[in-house]
Amino acid sequence: TEIYTLSLHDALPIFRAGHLKFGPHADIAGTAAYHGRTQANVDGGAKFADPLKTTIISEDFSNRYSSLGYYWHQVLRWAAAFVFGLVMLLLAPTFFFDASNALNRYAPSFGFGVLFLFAVPIAAVLICFTIVGLGVGISTIMIWLIAMYAAHVIVGRWVGEKILGAGEPGMGPALGRLALGLVVLRLISMLPYVGGWVMFGVVVWGIGGMVLAVSRRL
Repeated sequence: TEIYTLSLHDALPIFRAGHLKFGPHADIAGTAAYHGRTQANVDGGAKFADPLKTTIISEDFSNRYSSLGYYWHQVLRWAAAFVFGLVMLLLAPTFFFDASNALNRYAPSFGFGVLFLFAVPIAAVLICFTIVGLGVGISTIMIWLIAMYAAHVIVGRWVGEKILGAGEPGMGPALGRLALGLVVLRLISMLPYVGGWVMFGVVVWGIGGMVLAVSRRL
């Protein structure tokens, strides 16, 4: 939240935001309070009749985990990933299995994943600056976004296979392994602090597996 020209007199405002910035023309005659996660950024020209009362709010994971809506949201995210994986299995089963099996090559998967994750969007944006390459650049960004989401689905199938074993081939066993693997990943993503970092690694790893599968075809 950025406040540049706000002028309050005889008021007691309470600002609630993740980040708050007061511009040089902010003028608050009353007593203002700010509740947020970081200290407010106050320009030297901002005027306060009384010092800004700041309350730093840390993220409370207990409130998150005590909400039924949070768990319902996780179920919906798992279901969306499962449906996406089902579509991939129906439309491109060979690519799906090739990408998942390529995850066993840990170092190449992570290496190509990092390269694809950061280099492709930069190259696509640069291509968009040319009129001829505008369509190619936009298409590349769309494919990159789809690959970002598909990455954890690919890893989910790999995790399910490691837990249940290779077993019998077929659509039914593959969906069962996919469902279990996605449950494990969803539970990991719910871990405080480390869950997001683990899922970032999962995305990088999954993208690398898809890149290896494509390179094998080429």
